[in-house]
Parts: sequence; C-alpha cells; structure tokens
Amino acid sequence: MRTLALAAIFAVGVAAPAFAAPWADARLKFETPGSNWTVRQETYQSTSDRSYIEADAPDDDCAFYSTAAQVANATVARSAISEDARFTPQYLQQVAAMFPRVVGPNATVTANTVDTAGAWPIRRISYRSGERVSHVAIQWRPGVQLIAACARYEGAASEPSRYDAIFRSIGHPNDATWAQEATAGAAAQQAQAAENAAQAEANAAAEAENERVREQNADTERQERRERRGGRFN
Repeated sequence: MRTLALAAIFAVGVAAPAFAAPWADARLKFETPGSNWTVRQETYQSTSDRSYIEADAPDDDCAFYSTAAQVANATVARSAISEDARFTPQYLQQVAAMFPRVVGPNATVTANTVDTAGAWPIRRISYRSGERVSHVAIQWRPGVQLIAACARYEGAASEPSRYDAIFRSIGHPNDATWAQEATAGAAAQQAQAAENAAQAEANAAAEAENERVREQNADTERQERRERRGGRFN
C-alpha cells in the first residue's frame, strides 16, 4: 500500500535530491534531518499564495503548509502563539484536516504545548487517529501560518521529540526582517507598559493628594463651624 501511495505521489510531485539540505521557496523554508529524506513540492496543492511540500524517509512521513493567516504583525505573530485561547478545538480540527494522509481521520488531540526554544515560538500538537500518532507544529508570521505534520509509517507510535529538529528548522524567508520588527514591537510595548504604569502611579499619587486636601479642607470647615457655634454663646 505504501509503495502504491508513494508511486502516486511521485507521479504528481516534483522530486528534489535526497540529501540533507535547506529547502525554501518564497513562503516556506525548512531542513530535512538526514540524507535519507526525499522532498517534493506538490504542484497540485500549491497555489500562488500557498505552498504544500511533502517529505519522507523510510520510517517517517511529513507534510508542510505555508498559507495565509490573519496575523497583524510580527509582534503578534511571536506572542500570540503562546495564548491557549487562540487554539480552540475547532481550529485544531481544521489543522488536522489539512493533513489527512499524515494525521488520519477523526483524530483527537492528545497534547498541546508551546516550544520556546527558538526565536519564534512553536505550538506543538499531538493527535491520535486509531493506532496512528502524529505530531504537528504551528508557527505564525505576519499574514502567514506555517504548519507541518509528521508521523511514522505503519501506525508506529512516536514521541514528539522525534521531530524537534525538523520542526525547529521551519521558517519563512523574511524571518530576519520580521524578527527585527518583533523585537522592536516588543520593546515598544514594554516602553508603553512602563509609561502606563508610571502614569497610573502618578494618577494614584495625585488622587491621594487630592483626597488629603479634601480631608484637610473638611477638617478646616468643621473647625470653623465649631468656632462659629462657640462664638454665639459668648
């Protein structure tokens, strides 16, 4: 079955030499972890705004997508990947459906973590479909999502760490520029937060002073009333 499936893939794909080297197009880059991997850009699923790549080794099967996403800027792309609320069950099922061959049908999420080892955080998802265990990596960039899925053939189980190297190699050709923008954006956010905190502290101090003055004025007014009442009885 696997021989027939791979034969069909080679019929429609564009094969690259089987050696470990960076692979890149205008929307996606990654590096295979060994010389026994074959990489193919699947022209039937790649469009003007989307790249779809398949890579496989004797024991492993991977696929990679680079497609449009509503991510405002580099700062959001870097920080939002750690926000659990963004990764709803509906979104994670949509991701699984992008890789029917690798993830399998009716897959359920078994793990959902964030890998912060690199410059761009990676959302790591593990799925189970029957006996098949697969692992997915999600990264965001401004206007782009980079998603990869890997699994072992024959339904063999695997630990997520098996694909650390290939997932951490995934990126976008514009990453250097976006990294600078993300760093500048984070610095601007920190500066704004510090300014807001200082302003809040100043506002609190001003309110405390206003309260002190109001209390002092109230004390003075009470004293004056007492003195006026006392004067009437003299």
